[in-house]
Amino acid sequence: MKRKRTEMSETSPSTDARPKRRRNDTTLLDTIQFIFDCLRNQRKQDEDVYLCEAFLRVPKKRSEPQYFEVVSKPIDMLKIQQKIKTDQYDELEEFCADIQLLVDNAKLYYAKSTEEFKDACDLWKLFEESRARAPDEVKEKQKQKQQQIDDDEKFPGKKKGSSSGRPSRGASAPLIRDDSGPAMDEASAIKELFGCIVTARDADDRLLSYVFRVLPSEEVTLQ
Repeated sequence: MKRKRTEMSETSPSTDARPKRRRNDTTLLDTIQFIFDCLRNQRKQDEDVYLCEAFLRVPKKRSEPQYFEVVSKPIDMLKIQQKIKTDQYDELEEFCADIQLLVDNAKLYYAKSTEEFKDACDLWKLFEESRARAPDEVKEKQKQKQQQIDDDEKFPGKKKGSSSGRPSRGASAPLIRDDSGPAMDEASAIKELFGCIVTARDADDRLLSYVFRVLPSEEVTLQ
């Protein structure tokens, strides 16, 4: 049973510790990806279902037109994932605002008695916990990455790869797919493929697409 609610949730991300984009610094991207992976991979207690499952896609307009009468700015996990893959977040707060919007939309549309409302509350709690853990987790990951680089410089003949033996983020984080829905259309398939290309990483966990993201200016090209 779903109902409209006029009050918005008062959840709001804290404004401290805001990683901002810096040239050749992956801290922002690593922080966002860590938090997103925590939200995406969390399963519901005693159930073989992901906590974010109800929020993978917004309801279809044809089947639930009332959703779009209640929610003015629809957003889902797939949209957020796509924004991460296409490098659209310049500050951590932009990503946090999208997560807050997703949660607030769910709490606005679904009645408090529904499973979706409860899942939205649990997802927000997990978000706050993951954001608090992110600085230490990202710092440790970067430390391990630097150690791997140092080891490669000391032993250039050594086969490159992850020091922990784990695959890189691109390999270990499969794309979100709504397997219960209809087959993916061409536009969605292209978006998924583009996302894979944009986020592909080499054995040293470096983005392969980084140097191709911005077209050089004519002045630079002609020099």
